[in-house]
Amino acid sequence: MVNEEAKRGRVTKDVRYYDGETKLNKTETNNAWEEFGGDRLATVEKDGSSFITRIIERESKKNNVHFEYVERLTKYADGYGVIAWRIDLRTAAASRPPKRKFEGAWHDAILAKVREVVVDGISIGNASRSLATELGVSFSSTRTYLWVVGKWSRGETATFLPHRSMIKPIFNLLCELGKKEQVLASMVAYSKAVTKPDKHIIEILKENGCI
Repeated sequence: MVNEEAKRGRVTKDVRYYDGETKLNKTETNNAWEEFGGDRLATVEKDGSSFITRIIERESKKNNVHFEYVERLTKYADGYGVIAWRIDLRTAAASRPPKRKFEGAWHDAILAKVREVVVDGISIGNASRSLATELGVSFSSTRTYLWVVGKWSRGETATFLPHRSMIKPIFNLLCELGKKEQVLASMVAYSKAVTKPDKHIIEILKENGCI
């Protein structure tokens, strides 16, 4: 799909990225909306439109190339939608700014946002922005935590994980919120989807008789 989209898109002179957009009718918009994660992952705009952004990133150490595919699905108030997409190719060493190390002081703030997403129905986009501001970190960093939480709470497969120190606390909180079966199902699926499952996930699955 990505290659076909790129062929139809605009290419910069230095061939560093491809971008374009695909307009959708109402049925296509509804189908894409569910595929992108639905209302729980959406950010609502003042004009009544909503959008969901998803990012696929890969890095080749052999070729020193960083690949990033960003899709932003916008659903307008009239039911129609559009997917704006962009493919970036960059040198791996220069692809990202240095990451800020996880701090233990973030623990309670992250769990508070997890509760807001699961119990109060706050969208992951809005909760992530609020958490990023509170912690003074990038939106992409906080969105990863809450995106995984959304997947776990619905029993869906997620191969990304929160910081290792947050896996058990988030699991315990979701169990407290009545999502134990869903989280365990998601973790079982994760352990089958990756070649080397994280030891913290394996410990939880063993403790709960899943493996």
